[in-house]
Amino acid sequence: MFKQEKNLLEELTRDKDVLFFLIVTLLSIMVRISGREMITGDFYAFLTWYDTLKASGGIAGLANTTGDYSVLFQTILAFLTYIPINVVYLLKFIFAFFDYPLALMAAATVCHMKKQKRFGACFNMVYALVIFMPTVIINAAFWGQCDSIYTFFCLLTLFYLYKGGYKRAFLFLGIAFAFKLQTVFILPFVVVYYIWKKDFSILHFAITGAVFWLSGIIAYLQGRGAGAAVDMYAGQAAMFPRMWMNFTSFWMIFGNDYQTFGTVALITALTVCGIGLYAVMSGYKDMKTGESFLNTCVWFAWAMLLFLPEMHERYSFILDIMLVMLCFFDTKYIKFAALSLFLSLLSYGTFLVTSNYVIGSTHAMVYTGAWIWYSYMIVKKDMQNKNELETVLETVSETKSETLIEADEETAEETETVEGPEETAAENSDKN
Repeated sequence: MFKQEKNLLEELTRDKDVLFFLIVTLLSIMVRISGREMITGDFYAFLTWYDTLKASGGIAGLANTTGDYSVLFQTILAFLTYIPINVVYLLKFIFAFFDYPLALMAAATVCHMKKQKRFGACFNMVYALVIFMPTVIINAAFWGQCDSIYTFFCLLTLFYLYKGGYKRAFLFLGIAFAFKLQTVFILPFVVVYYIWKKDFSILHFAITGAVFWLSGIIAYLQGRGAGAAVDMYAGQAAMFPRMWMNFTSFWMIFGNDYQTFGTVALITALTVCGIGLYAVMSGYKDMKTGESFLNTCVWFAWAMLLFLPEMHERYSFILDIMLVMLCFFDTKYIKFAALSLFLSLLSYGTFLVTSNYVIGSTHAMVYTGAWIWYSYMIVKKDMQNKNELETVLETVSETKSETLIEADEETAEETETVEGPEETAAENSDKN
């Protein structure tokens, strides 16, 4: 081997982590570029809203409601009307760009919880899996959706919540809500964590509310009502009065009768979350470790997706990513991540490729069964860890007690040894 050749290989070996990261990033960009020309029905709607805002004077067009997405999303569209670039490429670039902060945040969160270095093997593997998840690639680059944006801010919320940076956590939660109402999937967990942790004030939730409201400030200045941000989400909630929409909801088993089951579904979702809160407060579920923190969040998000009505095919986006993250704590989570991702792909394909619905009640029963299995598994893991910890503490306590007893006995023996000669000397003195 030539010296230069050997030096090159040594350099590559030393910088393998950086090289892997760069290669994965480059390949993922190439994949995303191939979807730049695809225009779906949803993306066509964005282009229509863009044209409406541009015709209304850009920012001035925010005086009226344009489309059915958040006020912040409409504001971004209005600003984009001033940029002389093909809006199809511009929007696709922005949506796909956030795939990368999302993957980086997923990797950083896992490594922080596992106490591993960033840009090491674990970091790179999480990053690579998330950036190449089929749903992540399709969502932004091909479908032209922005789920990676709100999910990125949700992960930031969880990262700082676990780390103890509560003000930042609730700030990012407000930004996530400003982009998508689907942020509500992690809200029950945040509430439960507040009750369990007892380490930050309920007033922190006001930060989220303030940030959410301020996200519409530019629209308010153009004449929109002060409640426009809330009104948009209220309209979204009432837009599709169906039990499910191309999603493996629990209610697929019973049919799509919203009038009969709509209220029942809401009550069921709240009840299930209440059961989760009771399990946490009763000590059956722990959140002290990174794994238990994340698997509890997944449990609540999965429950919301299963039992709330009006769930769409893209709503499992955040769940799929968190399940993939969990796989790096224990390989037992792989089966749940694989199932969820597979069903998400089925629903994506149904919407994008064919109008024939392939998801049915059988899939819903399997999905619900997987959630029940997952529930049993994470509670069992926590109880086993709790019992093992108690056993270790008992062993340490017994060892400590035995050590103290032995120390007392040695002290007593030493005292007797010292007192013995003194007593003998005293006796001799009396005799004299």
